[in-house]
Amino acid sequence: MRRAARGLPFLLAMLLAAFAGGAARSPAAAGGGEPATALADALAEGERRLAAGDPEGARGVFERALELAGKAEDSEGETAALIGLGDSCALPGEGDQALAYYRRALGSAQGPRIAAVRSRMAYVAGVRAANVDDDLAAAGEQFERATADAREAGDRRLEARSLHAQGNVALRSDDLSRAWDLYSAALSLATEIGNRSVVMLAERGLGNVEAERGRNAEALPHYEASLALARQTGNSRITEGVLNAIGTIYLEWADYGRALQYFQAARNTPTDDPEEVAYTLNNLGITYGSQGNPDLGLSYFRKALPLLEKAGDEYGVMRLLNSMGNFYVDAGQPDRALDHFSRGLRLAQKVGDSSAESADWYSLGVLYQDRKRYGLAADAYGKSLSLAESHGERNLMGQALAGLAHLHLARGEHAKAVEMADRAATVATETGGRETFWQARTLAGKALHALGRDDAAIAAYTDAIATVEQVRSRSAGGELGRETFFENRLEPYEAMIELFAQREDAAATLAQAERAKGRTLLEILHSGRPDPASRLTPEERAAETRLRDRLTSLNSAVFLARSRASGNTELADLERRLQEARHELEAFNTNLYATRPELRTQQADFPAWSLEATRGLLAQPGTALIEYAVLDAEVFLFVVTAEGGVPAVRLHRLPIGRRELGRRVEAFRRQLAARDLGFRAPARRLYDLLLAPAAAEIRGKRTLGIVPDGPLWDLPFQALQPSAAEMLLERHALYYAPSLSFLAELAARRSRPAAAGRPSLLAVGNPSPDPGTAARAAARRGAAKLAPLPDAEREVRSLLRLYGAERSAVYTAAAASERTVKAEAGKYRVLHFATHALLDDRNPLYSSLVLSRPRSGEGEDGLLEAWEMLGLRLDAELVVLSACDTARGRLRAGEGMLGMSWALAAAGSPAILASQWEVSSASTGELMVDFHRGWLGGLGKAEALRRAALAVRGKERYRHPFYWAGFVLVGGED
Repeated sequence: MRRAARGLPFLLAMLLAAFAGGAARSPAAAGGGEPATALADALAEGERRLAAGDPEGARGVFERALELAGKAEDSEGETAALIGLGDSCALPGEGDQALAYYRRALGSAQGPRIAAVRSRMAYVAGVRAANVDDDLAAAGEQFERATADAREAGDRRLEARSLHAQGNVALRSDDLSRAWDLYSAALSLATEIGNRSVVMLAERGLGNVEAERGRNAEALPHYEASLALARQTGNSRITEGVLNAIGTIYLEWADYGRALQYFQAARNTPTDDPEEVAYTLNNLGITYGSQGNPDLGLSYFRKALPLLEKAGDEYGVMRLLNSMGNFYVDAGQPDRALDHFSRGLRLAQKVGDSSAESADWYSLGVLYQDRKRYGLAADAYGKSLSLAESHGERNLMGQALAGLAHLHLARGEHAKAVEMADRAATVATETGGRETFWQARTLAGKALHALGRDDAAIAAYTDAIATVEQVRSRSAGGELGRETFFENRLEPYEAMIELFAQREDAAATLAQAERAKGRTLLEILHSGRPDPASRLTPEERAAETRLRDRLTSLNSAVFLARSRASGNTELADLERRLQEARHELEAFNTNLYATRPELRTQQADFPAWSLEATRGLLAQPGTALIEYAVLDAEVFLFVVTAEGGVPAVRLHRLPIGRRELGRRVEAFRRQLAARDLGFRAPARRLYDLLLAPAAAEIRGKRTLGIVPDGPLWDLPFQALQPSAAEMLLERHALYYAPSLSFLAELAARRSRPAAAGRPSLLAVGNPSPDPGTAARAAARRGAAKLAPLPDAEREVRSLLRLYGAERSAVYTAAAASERTVKAEAGKYRVLHFATHALLDDRNPLYSSLVLSRPRSGEGEDGLLEAWEMLGLRLDAELVVLSACDTARGRLRAGEGMLGMSWALAAAGSPAILASQWEVSSASTGELMVDFHRGWLGGLGKAEALRRAALAVRGKERYRHPFYWAGFVLVGGED
């Protein structure tokens, strides 16, 4: 669990209203006459400015009042003016100057004024002791003195503030009971006298106490009351701090959408407090990272760190170091993570922050356990738990207990693991910590399964999965926010697969495998996508346009700089700015969906998958459905067939784990892409591993629908060899899908009547990008230049003849522009792109098709990127990407391959034909024309692709799979 920053519980900002209205009028000034009236007016104006939070303006007015009192020889007026001057200096923290004024006031004060001045002197001294000297004992003594003197002086306002300040000291000293009592007393007195600023501060203090106790539900109403008053009084500092505190609660509850709303509201609150700004940036970084976007999260941490370092805020720095360390763990950089955790721990111990120290010990425990240094891990978890228990940090207690459960499980101490996991789950239930709860229940399930208590294990996994689903429903962002969600949360789903597989219940095991596959695309297909563009406010639309234009401009500048071999400094600066622009656009979209949930695709509540759902998919004779579940230690192969119309499933266990399978698949794909003649032996071995166990079930089947998993999304199954002389594509037509549920939903949607005649076609071939676009593309691809594609132009001209000119729009050369494609794509049933493509496997949503760009630019850069494809509103039944690497991208747990194909499916196309490597232009043109001809002639898409590929293979110069096996059909067959 990543700890968010609530902001420091004791800030110099508490002085902003400490003495507002505190410089009482002098009795003489209250008398009469012109000088007395002027003095009274000046004192009243000073008080008004203090109350409005204008200490500089108040100081000038009180200086005039002091001058008037001197001329009138009014000692009471002089005392009041000096008190006012001290108060106006105390507000921004000029303690020495404030004390100097108070000492002068003490020399002329009489009666209750003496206690009033002493109270202020003690209060300012307490602030200095707490914030400058870090001496909480001295601060507590001064604030107690201030409380007593204020009570003697009858200054109930300052008495309430001094009680609040004592509460702050008690909170920082981890004396939560005393802090609660002091805040409650301050709240009661402030409510009685109608002092809203102290009510606001005391409510925040009570919220902080409840939060430190791990009682977030009880903290929330106090924070909300404080926030309402902060907004009413225009106190931006308190507003931002409380927004951060409320956002932290929702973050700890794994309600990422609502957390983001509050953190973004905090960021939009104008304040001059750099530390609070840094806390906000830290919290935004944690939220984005928890959503599966670590790059965006780290970008916010890097913005926050210099602010905290410049302010000398060791508290903020240590929490930020912990946040960054967690993300380096996720990024697979344990050494950097260890450095950050260790630095954070040293700072936490230096400043005495027990919660930060507990969090760092837990994080170190995770690192030690990953390295199998179990003794060090046990010591770290133990220290984390001890600190959390001794200071009542319930959230950290649950986290540490889950860590110990994980450690006991790794050691084979299953009974102890169950005990710790149950304790962790109990604490998480009390605090609302959903992330800790699902992790604890997953650990309990694994330990219970090892103890032979499978029914209890199933109950534990069910709890974990239900909680993950709850968290997913509260995720921030749109489709992409959900697409990345399962990245680190598949463990309970996979554990359930293993358990049911051991029971040899094939149908139940397959049902478990389906639960986390292709969910985002399935929901889009089921519920449809709202059109955000039509619902944006003018301000939102302008902001989005500005961000997109900036991204386009920087995209151009970066690649032009690369093409002319610009200096490293210039290029590095441009690349940094480009990355920032990407992050800003990603953050804008995530925030937009978080604050405007009506723009999001609704999360569908699907019934549990059942074998019956495949009946329609198997209605065509000669079809078999194949699904894989790739786990760390083994792979499960499911084969679904129908005999006599009744679906049946067989389960096979394959003796290979995720890492080794990924290595073999990538080596084979690279062999084919490089036209390596030694591909046959690995093609046969991979067939024997992945399909031979199912040979009996798929024998005689004409079509195989394959649901890959993990690295299998990169495997060209069509090039596997069942025998030395035969390729798999010779036996079967193939198509791929993210899940069987997705295919079933596609089948259910086929009720729409087909348009009469041939479908309409939009085809783009051989665009002529301007020199800038060509240079940018070539630089990204690592080639000297992008060669013209005359074969691609002939390809789309052939399609024009196939589909008919009256139903087709074909664009080539300069006419094949990005703007034209965006404007026209939604009007056609078939889209065909024959152009260059650029793969960005690190940031797959920036993979792109290369198009032409008008001379004026028109706000486009000539690269149709995947994130832009996602925004298209397609009504197509087929999109063909006759270009290089268009089926590739980045594997995302639970969703498959993120890239152009995924984006087009999300945009509305049920079938995409795309490539798995850099293909040959000439052979591709022949294959594509044959494919369209076969499909228009009545063949299914998969069979049309099979025949077209085999026709190409039949030519001697194209025998190698490089020429004919590179294209795959992703989505529905029909």
